[in-house]
Amino acid sequence: MNYTRMNRERGYQRVAPSRQPVRSHTVSAMDIRRATEHDLAGIAAARRSNGQAHHDSGVNPDYCTFLMVHGHLWVATEGDDVVGFGGAIDVGDARLLSDLYVQRAAHGRGVGRALLEAALRGARSTFTFASDDPAAHALYSGAGMAPTWVLSTMRGASADLDGTDLVASDVDLAAAATFEGGRERHEVLRYWASRPGTRVLGAFDGATMVGVAVVHFEDDTARVEHLVADQARAEAVMAAAVASTPMVEAYVPEVRPLHGHLLAAGFAVHDRSMFMTSSAGVVGDRLQVVHPGLA
Repeated sequence: MNYTRMNRERGYQRVAPSRQPVRSHTVSAMDIRRATEHDLAGIAAARRSNGQAHHDSGVNPDYCTFLMVHGHLWVATEGDDVVGFGGAIDVGDARLLSDLYVQRAAHGRGVGRALLEAALRGARSTFTFASDDPAAHALYSGAGMAPTWVLSTMRGASADLDGTDLVASDVDLAAAATFEGGRERHEVLRYWASRPGTRVLGAFDGATMVGVAVVHFEDDTARVEHLVADQARAEAVMAAAVASTPMVEAYVPEVRPLHGHLLAAGFAVHDRSMFMTSSAGVVGDRLQVVHPGLA
């Protein structure tokens, strides 16, 4: 399913949400403003200039459209050229900074700071997942976010997971959002479900839903990008969701018991990012696997 086409069919406009006015200001002769569909190619180029990109990033026009419609997406432009962009999405009462990238040639000109201020303006509390770039940590610390815990990208064999008592199947998105405790999550789940190769799965103990998992299937690997369950059921929910695929990847907070369970099962850590936040409790205890751009 094409998310951009689906938006048109449902009447969504590929512009900024009406609840916040479009504002712009200049930094170092650059304009900082809300992104539009005309900026998509420039956003993709800015993201690619900073290295390999995840599919939920500025290189994906459907992802950018999602942020324009349901979140916040800002660009820095110089003439007709996009030199940087910043994206964010509201998760409960907090705002997640999902993207902040500046063309390498424009580094050091205050563009990233201006985009950060625009993307987080009006938020009650904020959080993000930062790479190991010291400049990024300093920027986010200056915006009031403190390093709190580490998010690990883990990889291992599905056969080594403990838990075979649950059954996973595609789930109604409204029911999944209700399970997660927030109607606002419905649009994020709908975006995930629209991606080729991605499924939103419910894990069931008999007729009772005990977990929700978002899993992207590609070749022999199932990438678990989001999982909500009680801590005691987290590994069993993951095992049910990936049962048909040999290898598993997942984004797991080191503070969750699931992290230790996966290490004990032979999973290895392949990458890390730092969770930084302005307030405690913005990531709920039932969120066991965390998408760093959409939570």
